[in-house]
Amino acid sequence: MGISKFEEYLAEDSIKISKEEMELLHKEGSVKIGDHEIVFESVADGMLTESKRVLNTLNKKFDSARVLLSDQRNLTAIVANLFWRAMEDANFHREGSTVYDKAFKGSQKIKPIKFEVEGLPGVYATISSKDISNWVEGIYSDISGAAKWNGNHIVSGIADFLDYVGDSSTANKVRSEYKSISL
Repeated sequence: MGISKFEEYLAEDSIKISKEEMELLHKEGSVKIGDHEIVFESVADGMLTESKRVLNTLNKKFDSARVLLSDQRNLTAIVANLFWRAMEDANFHREGSTVYDKAFKGSQKIKPIKFEVEGLPGVYATISSKDISNWVEGIYSDISGAAKWNGNHIVSGIADFLDYVGDSSTANKVRSEYKSISL
């Protein structure tokens, strides 16, 4: 499920790298530590690329709303709506609409999420579709802003996020559909 992939990705921050491994990382560009491959990416002036900023922004937003990760299909719908609103905010209406309609077909409707309340076994709460949609409305501009209002970076960051949460099929559709209309 998406949660384990996402948690695994977040756990990568705690991987310990020895001095020798760090030297190898800088020299070779990557190093394998256990089950993880660490890749060194040179970024000018210490700044992240905009698509990486989109990915990091999505990770932070979903990390603070982890319950939204509990259902893969609903997660895809949430990301689809974030994608559409961010593309619209960046004035990529045509491209966003086309990719949204084709890559996220059948995965666009956000549904309520029922979850067990932590620390209270057997007690459940529900987050309504409207509340989730309001959450999307509150953060989509953070996504487009992280991409510096560039549709290419939104597409790349959203697709990378979908890969991280285990929905590579949709991620590939997003990339493919966007590529087909931006040629």
